[in-house]
Amino acid sequence: TLFADFDNDGWRDLLITNGYRKDITDLDFISYRDDFSMFGGNDQERLRKFRASSEKLPGVHKPDFLFRNNGGDQPGNLTFTNKAPDWGLTDLNYTNGAAYADFDGDGDLDLVMNTLNEEALVYRNRLEEIREKGEGKKEKRGNFLRVKLAGEPGNREGLGARMDVFFGENRLFAEHALQRGYKSTVENVLHFGLGAATRVDSLTLTWPGGRRQVLRNLKPNQVLTLHEDQATLLPLVPNSKLPALFADVTAGSGLNFGHQENGFLDFKHQPTLCRTHSRIGPGLAVGDVNGDGLDDVYVAGAANKPGGLFLQKSDGTFFQKNRSATPKPAEELGVLLFDADNDGDLDLYTATGSSEFAEGSEALRDVLYLNDGHGGLTPAPTNTLPDVRSSGSMVIAADFDRDGDLDLFVGGRVRPGHYPLAARSQLLRNDSPRAGFTDITPPALRDAGLVTAALWTDYDNDGCPELLLAGEWMPLTFFKNEKGRFIHHSLFTIQHSTGWWNSLAAGDFDNDGDVDYVAGNLGLNSKYQARPGQPVRLYAKDYDQNGTTDAILTHYLGGKEVPTHPRNVLTDQLVGIKKLTTTYARYGKMGFHDLLKSGDLEGATVLEADQLASVFLENKGAGNFEIHPLPTLAQIAPMNGMQVLDFDHDGHLDLLAVGNDYSPESLTGRYDGSIGWLLRGDGRGAFTPVPARQSGLALTGDCKSLVEVLSPDGKPRFVVGKNNDSLRVLALRINPTERLLRPAPGDVAALLKLTNGHTRRVEFYRGSGYLSQSTRVVRLGKEVKEVVLVNGKGMRRWVKF
Repeated sequence: TLFADFDNDGWRDLLITNGYRKDITDLDFISYRDDFSMFGGNDQERLRKFRASSEKLPGVHKPDFLFRNNGGDQPGNLTFTNKAPDWGLTDLNYTNGAAYADFDGDGDLDLVMNTLNEEALVYRNRLEEIREKGEGKKEKRGNFLRVKLAGEPGNREGLGARMDVFFGENRLFAEHALQRGYKSTVENVLHFGLGAATRVDSLTLTWPGGRRQVLRNLKPNQVLTLHEDQATLLPLVPNSKLPALFADVTAGSGLNFGHQENGFLDFKHQPTLCRTHSRIGPGLAVGDVNGDGLDDVYVAGAANKPGGLFLQKSDGTFFQKNRSATPKPAEELGVLLFDADNDGDLDLYTATGSSEFAEGSEALRDVLYLNDGHGGLTPAPTNTLPDVRSSGSMVIAADFDRDGDLDLFVGGRVRPGHYPLAARSQLLRNDSPRAGFTDITPPALRDAGLVTAALWTDYDNDGCPELLLAGEWMPLTFFKNEKGRFIHHSLFTIQHSTGWWNSLAAGDFDNDGDVDYVAGNLGLNSKYQARPGQPVRLYAKDYDQNGTTDAILTHYLGGKEVPTHPRNVLTDQLVGIKKLTTTYARYGKMGFHDLLKSGDLEGATVLEADQLASVFLENKGAGNFEIHPLPTLAQIAPMNGMQVLDFDHDGHLDLLAVGNDYSPESLTGRYDGSIGWLLRGDGRGAFTPVPARQSGLALTGDCKSLVEVLSPDGKPRFVVGKNNDSLRVLALRINPTERLLRPAPGDVAALLKLTNGHTRRVEFYRGSGYLSQSTRVVRLGKEVKEVVLVNGKGMRRWVKF
């Protein structure tokens, strides 16, 4: 593979050579090889027979790929389009090494490629020729700048030198290295495409020895030669630019908690799973547990591991408080700090789940811990909660029946060992002042699906909290609150929104007085591609009648529905398929409905997903919504925890999010492309990714939950929960200029009257995002001139500035 700008538009394209002299990827041959290594003859005899059989393997002539970088078409577009056929790379070869150079000196990069047992191929880039002749009017033809380096003795080529080229709003960077691609060496020149730019504002070259050269106001379409002995050894100049928005302040925070999984492997029980369901946590909850006016943090514990309660001190650091009771052997997922018994302090609800406990196990029974008024948490009597032993996921609270206490929704996830069959969800009515909850779940809500996230939200501004649900193989769905009864029908389901959703967040991003939503999904950087009419599907049934649910995943390839898993994985789950597909070659030609007939699918649970992008859900009013995919950069990994705030203080709501997922099956591998996202809102519902060097985000790992914690000085801090890892804590570097307003316990929303005449609606949640509960506070920027606070009974009070 080689990255280089072949069309001089300022964006590096990608060349991939292709073809096999012998098809060593042939799975039938690999299976034969593995079996052959175990049986038959001595080592030399086996080796001779193996070599003889490998010589009979056919070759694979394949065209090479040349993907054009589409970044120049739209800012932030990280997609590529294969232009090899259009650009002349149509030969079928066994191609290995490749190198680029401007052989004919016309300012564009030509190619030379090695083909096994054949003559090398040289491709002349006709970019300059086409431009001179006026051909290809639809193509964007670009200028260039080429730089040769003349280093000092010992490094004449200047290897390791770094160069930045600035023109307009663009910055190009290159580090000088000649060995690139597969066993290949490219030309000893740094090549930069400039697109339509007619001037290079500046060029900065830093030599390996520390010397630097800066050139300004350069004309394009020229070759420069820079000499190291003419460069100046300059002292490091402090960066005069504003520091990054976020700083990592984990060290010294006192939030020393390591989430630790136990290594349970779901795939031993269901080989065709897309991912495990035993590595979902940790959840995080924020609230003032000990009544000292400071935010505290509870971290959910993994299976058979206790969670951690961290109390905040007046200096903003935390210390861990020992739990007064030993937690039971369970896995805590969603956790919630709320006043369950209306006594004025915060109690703790833990939703237990995971796929590693047997269905109906005591370990799957949720627990309510009552606060003694000083931060001591002890389990409530067992009859406080309904005796439901189901694998849950998340929990959120709201007074949906307007009786003055907080009721609960607890989302069900997966029935252990029976994916994708969903565990039951619960709607729990609070019967305070008696400490107890009653299960009043309607059937449609009980069997809602594999719930991963939910919000109590008033999407239609009727004063009643509705329930918005998201989950695996689920559409984004609202349950309408009609005087405490929750009604669901097709009008409350967002069309073409069935996805693998992870999380939900809300904010009035377009300042029109109603709440919009952001939904975190798998993203678009995976092997799974789905769209309406050609979704990803899952067919689940106990096909071989052995007592376990067999889940078969399919996708579309060339317009035909095919199984996603390779033959050996599928036959481990369904042994009977071996008779139909004796070879991988035969299996590869069969569609899904060739393997399983309509009779085999009778009684099967069929699920599908046609939307895998993380999206912005624009509230258009009157119950109408419009889906907008988030920017391409936000699609590079699964999006999990989210926070909505005006992070850069420009008067518009932004989105902070974390992601990744380390739990997919081995053939897919980890989704680990995210380091966190900061998406800057424009006040009209559009988002722009903030570069990492400006945001300061470097949140690698399997990031799950994300909460805001209020420091004693009023500054926000953000805690990130990472699966099987330690917590991370971020702080905003810029000093907040906004005013803080803490809502009363009964307040549910605020209407912010802005200086430009618009109104922004803010809702106060007890649980949102991904297994997360943040502090309840509203931050008022300079654009806010008046605040109207609304409580759960619809009563309003005004705060003016």
